[in-house]
Amino acid sequence: MSGMKKTPLRGTTLVVGVLVLTWLVVPAWAFETSWVDLNSQVISLYHQRRYEEALPSARQALSQAESLYGSEHPYTSTSLNNLAAIYYSLGQTAEAEPLYQRALAVDLKLFGEGNSRVEIDRNNLQKLQPILPPTGEESKQSKGAESPQTGKSWGGWDWEYWKKAGLT
Repeated sequence: MSGMKKTPLRGTTLVVGVLVLTWLVVPAWAFETSWVDLNSQVISLYHQRRYEEALPSARQALSQAESLYGSEHPYTSTSLNNLAAIYYSLGQTAEAEPLYQRALAVDLKLFGEGNSRVEIDRNNLQKLQPILPPTGEESKQSKGAESPQTGKSWGGWDWEYWKKAGLT
């Protein structure tokens, strides 16, 4: 009879042991799945132009990426870009710019110059810059500016402005 009492206890210990091991192993996998799910949700809401709804999920995805993978990981960079894109779409460029800058810094460190991710980051940052030429004194000084390649006037457009903006 004492043998029967030990068997359920051993079975219980085994079950508890398996549950503890599962609890220790599964969270890392579950969190990655959670980040992937969050990121998919952010992208879906963004494409539906439901930016306000996407904002909390984008913040949570960034938080998860940073806590699980660190500040210098492709998931973190992706999350930074996604959150910045939402801010940009909401017209909150002051919030978007530092996020785009952080994503660029991460991708430069991870992938180096010439990588497509780095180019995308640079384009994202560039879209925050004004696309109209300067007004006032700068515009007056550039009247009749000539293109270095053709020597032709650009009709008052500031060649140096466009060159600095990378639009030439």
